[in-house]
Amino acid sequence: MEISKRQANEIVKTLREVIHEDINFITPNGIIIASSNEERIGDFHAGAIEVVKTKKIFLINSDTQFQGTKKGINIPIFLESNLIAVMGITGEESKISHFSHIVAKMSEILIKEHFFNQQKQFNRENNKFLMSLILDRNVDVELRNIRALDLGYDTSKFKYFVKWKINNIEKISIENQNHLFNSIEKRINHRDLLTRQGTDYIQLTYEDDFDSFKNNLETVKLYIESKYNINVTVGVSQRIVDNKYIYDAFLQANSICKSKVHICRSEVIQFKPDSVSFLFQGISNFITKSFSDSILQVFNPKEIIEIKNMIYAYIHHNGSISATANELYIHKNTLQYRLNKIANRTGINPRTLDGLITLYIAFEIHESYVDS
Repeated sequence: MEISKRQANEIVKTLREVIHEDINFITPNGIIIASSNEERIGDFHAGAIEVVKTKKIFLINSDTQFQGTKKGINIPIFLESNLIAVMGITGEESKISHFSHIVAKMSEILIKEHFFNQQKQFNRENNKFLMSLILDRNVDVELRNIRALDLGYDTSKFKYFVKWKINNIEKISIENQNHLFNSIEKRINHRDLLTRQGTDYIQLTYEDDFDSFKNNLETVKLYIESKYNINVTVGVSQRIVDNKYIYDAFLQANSICKSKVHICRSEVIQFKPDSVSFLFQGISNFITKSFSDSILQVFNPKEIIEIKNMIYAYIHHNGSISATANELYIHKNTLQYRLNKIANRTGINPRTLDGLITLYIAFEIHESYVDS
């Protein structure tokens, strides 16, 4: 493993804050690539070569003992039994010798941390590549499965597709978006395939017990909602019975997150093929668009959003005025007034089953061509 100059500088800076002595980061070929004394960067350090030969701590007693050296201690740094660097501390032996163990341990910890982060980033790039193959309908399925095995995944063992839709991502800084990914990644099965899709996250899991898996998703969902003050919709596909249907499973999980009925609900939702909320997502032709427009044309864009949310909440609570008003943080008299106002403006009464279905279909069609 090779340490970059930037990473070596970070290690030197961290160590300098702890021991307050001049420190050099030296490569196994004897070149100082980072130092608290910037004048020494790029110099050859013959003492480090002695450390590489013996793999032991090497003491230099005078500034002229070896080429490019100063009085001090030089310490071998290992990663998995391989010597990957030499750390030099400049100064009198009596003053700096007690730092050698600290420098060795801290250096190894910092290098391992860097190696771990580098490996994690590499794995994430591989996961992103594999997910792009899975979502590409033009890729040969057998070729995809072979590439997946090369990357450590057996597609025949994937059981469910999951989509995490972050509904108010604009509230989160770029830094916290990265932390959010880490939060999900740390709390799901380490064998699962997880990657980003725009501002959302998609996951393929090996988990076989759906009830246990769903409970874990709910726990993670509640944790990240509380930690980052966001709302998340989690859609889960039906069980994947054959890896040739993985893309269909993605469409199922995605359809849940596209259906505005499910936005802002606290539960994890699994796809049900007989649910009417998924019926209109692929429809955007002239006839259906005209149907939606003829009903919603009396409302401006802001009103459409407000009324849509109200109608979806009303449906979710099975027509309960009290429960719907509580969710919308309004008085139930206010809700009744607004429902009556919709009836007066459109001629369609949402308090009747026929009217509610008609409005629901109009909004679902509207959403399908807005998102298309």
